[in-house]
Amino acid sequence: MWGIILAAGRGSRMGELTQQCHKSSLKFRGQSLMDWQLKALKQGGVSQIAIVTGYMEQQVSRLEYRSYFNSEWQDTNMLYSLIHAKDILVSHQCIISYSDIIYHPSVVSKLLTTDGDFCVAYDENWEKIWSARFDNIYDDAEQLLIVNGQITKIGSRLKLGDPNCGQYMGLIKTKPTFWRWFFESYQDHNKLKSRDMTSFISYLISVHAISVVGTACDEEWFEFDQPSDFTVANNLLSDKYFN
Repeated sequence: MWGIILAAGRGSRMGELTQQCHKSSLKFRGQSLMDWQLKALKQGGVSQIAIVTGYMEQQVSRLEYRSYFNSEWQDTNMLYSLIHAKDILVSHQCIISYSDIIYHPSVVSKLLTTDGDFCVAYDENWEKIWSARFDNIYDDAEQLLIVNGQITKIGSRLKLGDPNCGQYMGLIKTKPTFWRWFFESYQDHNKLKSRDMTSFISYLISVHAISVVGTACDEEWFEFDQPSDFTVANNLLSDKYFN
C-alpha cells in the first residue's frame, strides 16, 4: 500500500509563515505537519510513501521516500500534481493525503478497509472544528451529501439551511482500476492543470457517474489553512495521540 502526499503548493493563505518555510514544514506541538502525516500513514497501514513537491522542493523532499517534482506548481492545482505519480497510481492501492492536515492513524485504517475504487474520508462532526476556526462556519464550509454510502455532491459552498453530511478531510483511497480508466479517458493532461480535488471528485460523480464511496470518520484531525489554525488546533486536539 502506497501513500502519496501532495506538497507542491505554497499555502499562500499562511502569509509570512510560508515565505521562507514550506507549509508542511510548519510545526505543531514540536513536529512538522508532514512528520505527523508520515507517522499516521505508517501506523495506519501504509508501507511505502511518495511526496509530490513543487514550492521549496529541497525542504520537502526526503531521501528515504520517492519524490515527484511538479515544475509548474505555481500555475497548476492538486490533480495535476497528483498525476505526476502515475506509475504508482496505476499499479497500487494508494492513500492520497493533502500536506496541510494532520489525522489519527485510524482514519487511514478506515479508508484501507473501505470497499471501493475511489473512497473519500469525511468528518461527520465537522461543526466543532469549523465553529472554532471561523466566526461564521458558512464562510468556508463546503457541502457533502451521502446517499447509501455514496457521495452524491461535494465541493459547493454550504449555505444556512442546506442539508449536509460532513466535511471532506483531504484524504482519499484509490485503486489502480480507477486510474487506468482515468488515464485512458484523459490523455491530454494540460486540460487538468487547473482542476482542484473537490471539483474533480464532483466532476467524476456528475459527468461520469463514478461511484465515490464516503468513509465516515469521527477521529481527531485538523486542517491548517491560516495562521490562527495552530492556536485553534492546540486548544481542540487532545494529547492522547498528538503529543
